[in-house]
Parts: sequence; structure tokens; C-alpha cells
Amino acid sequence: MMAHISQPNWLKFHSLHVKFDGKLKYKLWLLICHCCLFCFLFAAEAISKEIDHAEVNQREVVPLINAQLNDQGMRKFAVRALERFTSPTPIWNESSWKSINQMKHDGGAWDQAELNSSAIAYGSCLSLQESLLLQGESHRIVSDFVTPDKVALYDNNGNPILYDVLLNHTAVQSIIDYKFKQEKTFSFPGQIQDTSPQVPGAIFIKFAWKVLSEDEILSDKFASGFYREQVLAHLPTRDKCERITVVLMGMHITLKPMSNGEGKQFTWATFIHSKAVPNYQEINDLDASNNVWLMFNSGQPVMQPVQVCPEVIEYQQACCDSVSRFTPTQCETLTKVIIESPDCIINKKPASQGDSAQLVQLCPATSQASSPALEPWGNYRLIDNQWMNSTTNIVKPVFLSNPMLEPYFDNYEYFHGDKIMGNSSCFNCHSKAKETDMIFSISSLLGVKVNK
Repeated sequence: MMAHISQPNWLKFHSLHVKFDGKLKYKLWLLICHCCLFCFLFAAEAISKEIDHAEVNQREVVPLINAQLNDQGMRKFAVRALERFTSPTPIWNESSWKSINQMKHDGGAWDQAELNSSAIAYGSCLSLQESLLLQGESHRIVSDFVTPDKVALYDNNGNPILYDVLLNHTAVQSIIDYKFKQEKTFSFPGQIQDTSPQVPGAIFIKFAWKVLSEDEILSDKFASGFYREQVLAHLPTRDKCERITVVLMGMHITLKPMSNGEGKQFTWATFIHSKAVPNYQEINDLDASNNVWLMFNSGQPVMQPVQVCPEVIEYQQACCDSVSRFTPTQCETLTKVIIESPDCIINKKPASQGDSAQLVQLCPATSQASSPALEPWGNYRLIDNQWMNSTTNIVKPVFLSNPMLEPYFDNYEYFHGDKIMGNSSCFNCHSKAKETDMIFSISSLLGVKVNK
């Protein structure tokens, strides 16, 4: 008679498992399928994002060759940049782009002068931004309301013009790398075109936005022809942060065309909407009953340069043309006369805070930025693209400003050769920020002091 041998526990479990083998296999199969599907979707999304990011990267490279390093070539380069950055959709709305103020907030790196202005305005919008994100809406916070000389521009509705600086991933990463590596000198990279794939350089875009009132949002005047966005802003004229509709009035596109050689310095291409301000040549034809400009009131008296400041007309004829008749030195001298003469004031600061701006443009923006079919970008005109030949140290054009971004110039001194003197243009002013590679707004992010 055989002795009874008890089953080990593991064998009992195995027997139980065998009884339910079919159900467990089915459940296991379902689990594996779900895992595979999740991995597939995750991988597909990651690949899609990589493809999207690669496409964005290539859109950020603007073709340029050495033969185009001249005035006409650089103007065409600026137009190509605008076309590439706006078609099919604005590149600055990609997730890889950041605003300067977003980086300052995230890093706790506000400039001392911003703590009682931009920092507070930005912080007051955070809760609204988070609330809208939960509803599936993503909106950028805009919190700068003054020009470089600390003056706010107000429109006829009593709202200030808003300012916003966005930078691409290359620029963001350059700032992060500098802080991590603690290098002694800082420099942004230029774009590299002789590799495959091509490599974008650092890009900065500064915007000037007009706030639309409720009536303007619905009006035919702004129904088309303007690029518009919805942003979050705590306007100085209101008691809380709100989601507002804005239209683009003007902008700078700043980038380095090349990583080395004659095009290795930043260039400043500046654009303005055709209905923003008149130029001096258009003032004589103004009709007070049909004012088409948004930052100019034709019912107010304005200086007639033909009678009191012939230098303005001379400058337009000699220094604003696509091919200047004057040498850089002659334009420098003429610009100095215009700026320093009380009869040739280009734009006067408002008598009191909150007064609507009365702006005029010195050089006509006659160059159409892009194809009219590319609505609304055909309405944004290139004023000019300022660049410096790194071999000769000559900056052209000598004078360049955008009335929507820098309407006023005080204490004028000109730029000559490698001598940085004053603020008669984008290049002159930004050349004072050598420690931050000519970009003022990143000084607090880098922990570097610059003399503004």
C-alpha cells in the first residue's frame, strides 16, 4: 500500500492555475495588447513631435550666401525671414519658443527695475493662465508696456501698446548652457547652412501689440489685414488680468545670418503695419475726416518738415532710398542735425501720461514684406534691415527705428567704425550690451550687468 504523499503548495497553486488557464491567458493577452498599443501611441506621438520640431528647426534657417551681404541682399533676407517664420503658421507659437518674461518668472531672474512693474503684471496673470489651461486654452502672458526710454505709448482708446519678446529654442538653450557651464564670455550662435540638416541660430522677435476694444473686435476695420492673437495682460488702466485680443502693429526680427565671417553679427529687420503711422511725405495729403492711421490723429497740428526742417526731406531722398546716394558718414552727419535740432523733432513725447501718441515715420516703409496672398502679412512692410559687415565694421543703414517700438531718441550720438556712441538705431543702442551679445533683456537671466 503506497503511502499518501501530500501535494506541495506550489503544485496546488499550479493545479488551480491550470483550471483557470483560459481566462488568465485571455486577460494576459488583453494586458499585453493594451501595453503594446500604449507604447505604439507614445512612440508615434514622440516621433510626430520630433518631426514637427525638425520642421520648425528648418523653418528657422533663412537662406543667405556671401554674395547677398549687401544692402539689397539683406533686405531680401529680412523678407525671406518673415515669410518663413509666418507660413503656414507663426513659428513663435510653437512650444519650443519662450518669452523673455516667462523665463525670468520661471527662473526668478527679474531685473531690479522690473520688480514693481513687469514682474507684478506677469504674476497677476498666473492664476488666470492656469485656469484657462484646465479648459484646454493656452495663452501667453504679456507684461511690458513701455518703450526702451521708459515711455508708454497710448492709443486713442487710452490703452497702452504692449511689448513682447520671444526667443527660439537655440537662444533659450544658449542661455541655459551658459548658466550651467559658467563660461566667462557669452555669445549666441549664428545659423549654419553648410550642414545637413541645417542648424538654426539664435532668433529673437520683439512685438508691438495694440489692444482691441470690444467694438474694434467686431468692426470691419480689423476684420482682416491684421495679425491678431489673444493674450493675457494686466493693463495699467484695468484692475485685474484679462484675456484680451491684440493686433500686431510692428516688430523686430533679430538673428545672426551666419555662424562666422562677415555675417556673424546680429541683424535687425524691422517691420510696421501699413496703417500704423504716416511718413512725412504723407502728412501733406492728410484728410482729417478720413484718418487711416491708428497711432496718428490727423486732427492735431503737426510739424511740416518741408518748411521748418529741410534736412528731413534731404535725408529721405539721400538715406532712405533702396540705394543710398550718401555715404554712411554723410548720413550720420545729417541724422545728427535732425535729432539735435529743435525744429526737426521726429516724434514728441506726450505732454502727460496717458495722452494718445502722435507718431510719424522718418523713412517710408515702401517695401512690401511678402506676397499679398499671404494674408495678413502683405500689410506688414519692411522699414529696413540693419546689419554690420564684420570685416569693415560699417553699419547700414546708419539710422533705423520703428515708431511702434522706439519712437523717441534722446541724447543722440552716432556710431562710427568700432566706436559705440549712442542710440540712433537698433545697432547703436544694443551695442552697449556687449556682455550679453547685444541683447539687453537677457542680462538678469545671465546674472550680468549692462549699462542701459
